[in-house]
Order: sequence, then C-alpha cells, then structure tokens
Amino acid sequence: MIDKPLFSIDEVTQQTGRCRASIYRFLRDGKLAAVKSGRRTFVKRADLTAFIDAMSAYKPKKAAD
Repeated sequence: MIDKPLFSIDEVTQQTGRCRASIYRFLRDGKLAAVKSGRRTFVKRADLTAFIDAMSAYKPKKAAD
C-alpha cells in the first residue's frame, strides 16, 4: 500500500480492485469511513487498511466427487 495519510476514491478503487460505485455503496452503508475536504472525499489510511483486513478471505469450494 502507498505510504500516505489520505486516499482519494480513485486510489481506493485501485487499492481494493472495486469500482467507484461499490466504494460509494460501502461508504453509504457504513462499511468504510471517509472524510471530506471541500467537495473531495478521502479515506484515511487506517480506515482503508481496516476495510481491506475485514474483507472475506477467498475459500474455494471443494469439488464434488
């Protein structure tokens, strides 16, 4: 992860691999926190790290015999 205190929404999409609409949905649903500076929206590094850590780990399903 890039070493900076705040991430723009575009940077969050790059870090998570999710689209802008998904990021705004996570913000609206309270799953990701953000701060505003004027009209711009930023996500704090700690909040982004916590969000990524909370994502479910991929668990492949066992193949049927």
